[in-house]
Amino acid sequence: MTTEAFIGAGATVKAADDVLVDARAAENYLLIGVAVGGGIAGIGGAVTVPVINDTTNAYIGNGASVVAGGDVAVTSRDDTKIWPCPGPAASVWPESARRSA
Repeated sequence: MTTEAFIGAGATVKAADDVLVDARAAENYLLIGVAVGGGIAGIGGAVTVPVINDTTNAYIGNGASVVAGGDVAVTSRDDTKIWPCPGPAASVWPESARRSA
């Protein structure tokens, strides 16, 4: 996901007070792990690999003119959160232990 706030290239901005160009993004990702297991030896494995490509930009384009009676601020912020949730826990008993129980 791409989030942008900008004053375009070649633009003219005249403000009596402040000018603020502010880009903000916030995503919440819930990652759920999946596990696979089996066999006589109780072999299993699990992996969760997130690939997140977020971009948050704020800028004033080339050749733009910004005149303000107060401050000029260009800010960007990304408050993305990742919430990992492992798969269910399981117990694997070898065949020999099941027979003796």
